[in-house]
Amino acid sequence: MHTPGFESIQTVMARVVDRVDALHRLTADGKIAGVATGLRDLDRMLLGLQPGKLAIVAGGFMAGKTAFMVNAAVHATCAAGLAVGVFTLESDSFSLARRILANAGAMDGHRLRTGDLPGEYWPKMTDALKRLEGARLQIAGPDGLDTVKGLCARAEALAVQYASLDLLAVDNIRLLRDADAARCLKRLAQALRCPVLATTPLGGPARSGGKGRPLLQGIPGEFADDADVVLLIDREELRYPGSCEAGTATVTVARHRNGPMGTVRLAFDRATARFSDFDDRPGLQPAR
Repeated sequence: MHTPGFESIQTVMARVVDRVDALHRLTADGKIAGVATGLRDLDRMLLGLQPGKLAIVAGGFMAGKTAFMVNAAVHATCAAGLAVGVFTLESDSFSLARRILANAGAMDGHRLRTGDLPGEYWPKMTDALKRLEGARLQIAGPDGLDTVKGLCARAEALAVQYASLDLLAVDNIRLLRDADAARCLKRLAQALRCPVLATTPLGGPARSGGKGRPLLQGIPGEFADDADVVLLIDREELRYPGSCEAGTATVTVARHRNGPMGTVRLAFDRATARFSDFDDRPGLQPAR
């Protein structure tokens, strides 16, 4: 017998033990419980993007926020076959699709924009289109998406179409007019039982020491408060042109409600706007 609104500790504990056992089995098989970003060290820290949780990616101008979002979405749908919805509030679906093509084919985005394609790009494009041909990926431009209500309605319809949604990505939630946008997106993640990955630019006291690393305080308070995970992207070469860190980036897990925080070093290819594991980058050695 239990009081309405409560559960016995034994009932809840049974679910906890089942979950721990399931996670143990996944770990033993070298897998993670969440949606993998494709970035090994970050996935180890986060255990992937978790269902029902809101992860916010923040950074300065040109830091790679949208690139990170596209990177995760392409990996989820192409490598894992997951159902993914991507909303862009500051671009259009055509531009977003071109970025997705560049990422999937490891192609220079500027060449795709200009049509200046060398001969070796056509096989790359063919391979990328094959990867995307069967992808369960749908994208939406900004029309009618300036409120959370409109975004949620489309996301829910997409979840019905796919029977379930595995990842929802939203580019630049600052463009949503709702004061409680982050909280609404968190509720959407819980309702759809999928992770929501959202980007936002930094503002306010964004950096330590002027040109220092980005700070959590640079994110609007309501966004940081409602997020389960906050990732801060930094590329030193943007702050110090000619830096020996060119071609690299760091992602700092500045908030993690259910796990560790820390900084992961990544490789970043500016031409293709692709993130990858740092030790996969030719000519670089992992920091010791």
